[in-house]
Amino acid sequence: VNNSAELSEYARQTFRSHALGRLGGIVYRDEVLQLQIINNSQVPIVHMHATTFLHNTSAFHALPLYFRELNLARLRKATGNANATLRVTNHPLPLTPQQETVYNAFITVVAAIFVLIPFTFFPANCVAFIVKEREVKATHLQTLSGLQPLAYWTATYIFDNATLLITILLTL
Repeated sequence: VNNSAELSEYARQTFRSHALGRLGGIVYRDEVLQLQIINNSQVPIVHMHATTFLHNTSAFHALPLYFRELNLARLRKATGNANATLRVTNHPLPLTPQQETVYNAFITVVAAIFVLIPFTFFPANCVAFIVKEREVKATHLQTLSGLQPLAYWTATYIFDNATLLITILLTL
């Protein structure tokens, strides 16, 4: 690989052939065409050498690691010590007030969704019990045994509200 364009093409062509994920690559002394403006036109004058880092932007640690590897190679060559080491520490920048507001709003919405979704199942649970009793004619049997409809519906109402209260208290 002689330049960053060739490295980029090689990485694209061999993307799926590696068992482990590849985080990037380094092209040292990449030849870049330098342009100079003469009479309002860009005229190439010199080739200058640069170092190009191609890295996976979803891996936040990739760029600092490749930068460390380049400088470690330079350090070992300059000192002649093959055991020389460098330590890199990578910390994210603090959030701006606007980013923090957006982040907090997102967390609030997600938390609200996860808290409110279970409450949608509660009315279905109350209705399912009444439908099941009607299906097996338990209500009819209780009425024949002398149960007053007002007592049946009051007990059902109290039971449903008690289970709702327990659910709400557990949510808090």
